[in-house]
Amino acid sequence: METSNGDDRAQAGATASEAQAQPRRSVEEMKERLDEINERIKGFIRQRPAACLFGALALGYLVARVARRGR
Repeated sequence: METSNGDDRAQAGATASEAQAQPRRSVEEMKERLDEINERIKGFIRQRPAACLFGALALGYLVARVARRGR
């Protein structure tokens, strides 16, 4: 039996809706994961502010050395 044009359109519309929903779910999951990571980093910085400051200074120094070496 053949399906009618209306059934084909409805099925295509449902498939298109599912295809749009998948990336949205993925984006939402990534946002949640990034929020969790951000909170963990903030907690680490609050617990060890001096270590983070010295780490940032060391990283800045290394980046400056590498940038100067390129000249």
